[in-house]
Amino acid sequence: MYKQTTIDSSINVACTLIPIQGYNLLIPNHCIAEILIRAEIKHFNSPHSWRIGEVDWYEEKLPIIHFEKSEATAKLNPGKKNIIVAIQFPINKTEIIHFGILANQTPQVIQANNQTMDREINPRKTHNYALSYVLINSKSALIPDLHRIAVSLQKSSRKSA
Repeated sequence: MYKQTTIDSSINVACTLIPIQGYNLLIPNHCIAEILIRAEIKHFNSPHSWRIGEVDWYEEKLPIIHFEKSEATAKLNPGKKNIIVAIQFPINKTEIIHFGILANQTPQVIQANNQTMDREINPRKTHNYALSYVLINSKSALIPDLHRIAVSLQKSSRKSA
């Protein structure tokens, strides 16, 4: 027999709202390893226009992506600060991929729940790396497909190795 389930509206998910050009990214805090302020990016040419360089991070090279550049039509106006959000994402049961997302301004920790978040019915635009568009505390945000980004970075790093 079918059992009806209910959603607990009191569940809070700690997230970080990352301001990028034109909108925000909403990422769960358990995927954020660190926020780097004024990190020196070593720029280089990449087959992906959105992979702009890397940062020395502990004992590895952290690839940095400019999320807006993953859309071919994006016109960029970089922010004044060099803020990088270091992401950690399990690509499978044994491997965690690390990468950084360039932010336009200082990220903000926010609680996501049924009271603070609504799904946008008609987002202003679609994005190849978007899972969903939401309104959170009246701010428009995109939930990025971290798995797709991590797999793409993993494939490109294997080709260059």
